[in-house]
Amino acid sequence: MSIWSYDRLLRQRRLPPATWIFTDLDRLDFWELELASRIYNKLKENGQTVYNNPARIGDRYLLLRQLHKAGFNRFNAWHAGDSEQPDRYPVFLRTNRAHRGILTGELINNKQELEQAIESAVADGYPLRELIIVEYCAEPDIRGLYYKFAAFRCGDRIMETAGVLEDKWSAKYGTVGLANDNTIKAEYDRIQTTPNAEELMQAFSFSNIEYGRADYTIIDGKVQIYEINTNPHIGIISSPRYKSRLQSDKLFYNKLLAALKDMNSNKGSVAKLDDWVFRKQRRKDWFFRRSGWVP
Repeated sequence: MSIWSYDRLLRQRRLPPATWIFTDLDRLDFWELELASRIYNKLKENGQTVYNNPARIGDRYLLLRQLHKAGFNRFNAWHAGDSEQPDRYPVFLRTNRAHRGILTGELINNKQELEQAIESAVADGYPLRELIIVEYCAEPDIRGLYYKFAAFRCGDRIMETAGVLEDKWSAKYGTVGLANDNTIKAEYDRIQTTPNAEELMQAFSFSNIEYGRADYTIIDGKVQIYEINTNPHIGIISSPRYKSRLQSDKLFYNKLLAALKDMNSNKGSVAKLDDWVFRKQRRKDWFFRRSGWVP
């Protein structure tokens, strides 16, 4: 396996037969996204195996809007600068492309609070065009704790992975000490059996994402997708504090490796990036520097 930056990819003249997975698409600007889409098409035309068509995968806002419209999600999302505003509360603010979690520590309960939150975010330097409003959708268990589950799609397979448990509605990283024997066993069983595979595959397929990780919750027995990340962090539980979860972690990684092996293929022929768009771009590449500042 080899990991390439988009800078490296866009400078190539020829791409050898391989399995290509386009990731981190929300970090590309409009022109990089167009070029990546052209390369995807070139690879497909030459019979190579390619996952995640950059031209067909939307950003966080578009994903949430489409999932709500299609009936997958009960909650909706809005652009902060749009004339259309929430018809239900509470809501919260976050940015459309950056992976930093929520911007508002507390839930927003009415239009006046929302206007104040948007103005405060813009004053702090968050561009209005990047702000999205997301309807609250979470449900605590009998202990008052919130679960955020996670599942990978690798080609034709869905694999559950470790989730997080917090005493806050905005569960993101998990809180140490909240898990118990029951929650740890439930996590192992979920990874082993993948009970939500059908619903998750439908959401991935609808979103045109063939490799990535969905963060989700369960409300009234139905999967609710928070986001799908095309370049998910893959960590390993190694601290002694988590010894009881090592078995779950090992089970997930065995499934992940098997799925990645199934995705791998060296079929097809060399793809030549020789049309005028790529030639022109390579000439310009010597004169312009790209920013390395990304969140």
